[in-house]
Amino acid sequence: MKALVPGGPVMLDGRWRLLRVTARRRIDATPATVWAVLSDHTTWTSWHEDYDEHEAITAQARGLGARFETKEWVLRSRVEVVRWEEGSVLGLTIVQARGLRWLIRSYYTELAVEPVDGEPGSCRVRYSSAFRGTWLFWLLAAYTIGYSLGSIYLDARSSLARLDRHVETGGGTRD
Repeated sequence: MKALVPGGPVMLDGRWRLLRVTARRRIDATPATVWAVLSDHTTWTSWHEDYDEHEAITAQARGLGARFETKEWVLRSRVEVVRWEEGSVLGLTIVQARGLRWLIRSYYTELAVEPVDGEPGSCRVRYSSAFRGTWLFWLLAAYTIGYSLGSIYLDARSSLARLDRHVETGGGTRD
């Protein structure tokens, strides 16, 4: 599966094939506090809406190049950290997928933390996902695009709400 370039073009191969979804949330915690949770992969199953299972598969579990095995619903995938800006940006891409490979060609997710001007104890978190579907995905999406976009957006929003609760309570488990 070919990885997307972060911030790359919306048009690929002369066709509109890239779907992007972005959700944002203000969290009453410092950027450093939120980054500590985002950058610690052992917390991901407690706040990420889709991660049922998650484990590091490389000795390096933080930073650029770290790889993880995840299970989301029926999809098992290996993801790699392809963007890491300490304290502010974490970008992941799927490098191997089992279960839905016939639907998704490439996928990129980015979580970014930034301070809120004038509010030293608050930050804003942006959760963005972009993926390129196969012809079958787009055929199915023609019938369910509202559901597909809505579901992806709601999952991102829900993950940010769970992240907020996780930071607020100092950890915890899924609801």
